[in-house]
Amino acid sequence: MENGNGKPKPRKKDEITCIQLSKNTRDKLAELGTKDDTFEDIILKQMNKQPCVTSGESEEEPDE
Repeated sequence: MENGNGKPKPRKKDEITCIQLSKNTRDKLAELGTKDDTFEDIILKQMNKQPCVTSGESEEEPDE
């Protein structure tokens, strides 16, 4: 199901959550997207763009 602009629309209220951000962080996040992007769009683009490194993992290549 789409919401008219080609983006998938959540089906159930249970699939939505809230996160708290400072206004400063919200504004910086908004600057990363366009007026048509939702915050979810912006966050997903950033997550797909940058490699995810979890705690304890090194970004260095393993020695052979």
